Amino acid sequence: MGQIFIDAAFEVNEGGSSTAVGFVDQAEMGPVGKFSIQFDEGTLLSVRMNRFSSVFIPGSTSIFEGPATAVFRENNHLTFVRGSCFVMIDDIHPEIPHGSDQLFLRFDAASGGQPIIRHAIATEGHIL
Repeated sequence: MGQIFIDAAFEVNEGGSSTAVGFVDQAEMGPVGKFSIQFDEGTLLSVRMNRFSSVFIPGSTSIFEGPATAVFRENNHLTFVRGSCFVMIDDIHPEIPHGSDQLFLRFDAASGGQPIIRHAIATEGHIL
């Protein structure tokens, strides 16, 4: 069984910064936890996950996915969109305690369209 705890700030490669908070646990009864991330730039403002369809935590990499709700800002209007989200958090250099964690996120809207992808590097906080 594996688990990950996230409370960190990130610099987003596509622009701006983000903060992520949550935990995911590979419990005997199935994956449990919650995860949320907020972005300060772009049309994607946030993604929330409260259930997980799969979790894979093999050492310094954590992968989880499941249903998600995202908030988008378009033309100064907020829109809530249901879909699915895939998140990978990887410790690039496990021997370095801080600053080597990266996050990859892909959100696919249930209504279709292009997936939203974000890649970020941790700048402060903790990922355990």
